[in-house]
Amino acid sequence: MIKTKRINFPIVPPKRTSGKIVVPNHLPAMHGIQIWVGRRNAGKTVAATNLIKRYLDAGVIERVILITPTFESNIHTFTPLRLEASQDVIEPTKDAVFKVKEKLDEEVKEWEEYHEKKKRYAQFQKEIQSNSTLLTDDKLMVYDQLGFFEEKPKWKRPDDSHPTRIYVLCDDVFGSPMLRMGKGQEDFVNLCIAHRHQMVSGNVGYGISVGILTQSYSAIASVPRPVRENCTLLCLFLNSDEKQRQKIKEELSDIPNLEKFETFWDYATSKPHGFLCIDMNPPTPQQRFRSQYDEYLY
Repeated sequence: MIKTKRINFPIVPPKRTSGKIVVPNHLPAMHGIQIWVGRRNAGKTVAATNLIKRYLDAGVIERVILITPTFESNIHTFTPLRLEASQDVIEPTKDAVFKVKEKLDEEVKEWEEYHEKKKRYAQFQKEIQSNSTLLTDDKLMVYDQLGFFEEKPKWKRPDDSHPTRIYVLCDDVFGSPMLRMGKGQEDFVNLCIAHRHQMVSGNVGYGISVGILTQSYSAIASVPRPVRENCTLLCLFLNSDEKQRQKIKEELSDIPNLEKFETFWDYATSKPHGFLCIDMNPPTPQQRFRSQYDEYLY
């Protein structure tokens, strides 16, 4: 028998959550960490690019940065991601995360500069319309250099209320310097754990999403455990290794309806290139497990 006594101590959640994006109900939540696990030629890359294309089509994601050593040989597979190879593709070296962060910082800086220019344009319009005495020749020259007499500032994306929404996809990085013990792995873990707090402007973290394709769930130089523990979407292809299956089941022990997990996994992978999709934060309990993306299991 437990005795209890209540006091007035309400928990008040913050009004804003970092890295939270509204997505269509049928798509897994964003921002997040998404992992596809399967052996060679299982279909991981195709599965990942198909989901990310849906995010791109819906405007949930606006740019993909790809970390891979095999872009040229898989260029046809990556076509749906609308990559600009010279800007969006990075080798999985120990400095890969540093290069990613440079690109994130560039996007935030560009967005902040756009908003500053937008404010100056509003001031320009006000001075022009009021025939202000503050509108000196020097100011007119500056406004002309800024292009204000030709058109108002335009953001490169449909929505200018946030910086470019970015998805970082890691493919064929298993065993690479980026995931080996040391600085490369440490930087990668930090990027993933703090993914919702990347791309900070003012006191707001707009966040990024991270996707990882791997042949092994928990091998050395594969996905580090802190990253697996922060996973929001896990896609599992056929795997008959009992140790790997048990490892995955142990790490998913907090998920409701786990007793059906292996039955769902076997069902989903009975199809060619099939996989079980596990949503860690589904809109409803019935949307937690899927066979591929289009069949809910419960």
